[in-house]
Amino acid sequence: MLQRRVTVLALLVGYACHAKAELLRGKPAVNGTVADQLAKAPHSAPGRSPKLLNASQLVVPHQLMDVSLGPFDTSSLACSACFKSFTKKGEPPAGPVAPLCLCYSMPGDKGHDMFCSTMKTAVGHVRTKKGCRCVEKDFEAMGATTCKAIE
Repeated sequence: MLQRRVTVLALLVGYACHAKAELLRGKPAVNGTVADQLAKAPHSAPGRSPKLLNASQLVVPHQLMDVSLGPFDTSSLACSACFKSFTKKGEPPAGPVAPLCLCYSMPGDKGHDMFCSTMKTAVGHVRTKKGCRCVEKDFEAMGATTCKAIE
């Protein structure tokens, strides 16, 4: 009989603790449902939908951003700048950003622009722009920084 009362008491205490924990949880930071947020979000382009990161943050694409560094007079100068860039070399604790990125040079309107990427698809992008892959300390060119055409 005593054992039964202790078991019942333990169960009641357990339920009470669980109920208190649920009461401590507050309301969600965002009012409304995810469907409401999606309905209110502006779409930037046909066929593009906003991305929901979590219940309190809605990310909607706004515009295409292009970041390039240049122009440089020659592709070799663009390559040298790439090899010395913060992205490639960096300075701790913030950098380097991508020490294994490959450097490329692409001709632009006013000269050559540098481009540093770790993505495999970057080669195709640089090829379509008639760019080249940078080679630091190219022994075929007596240790100079050169840019080899992408075949």
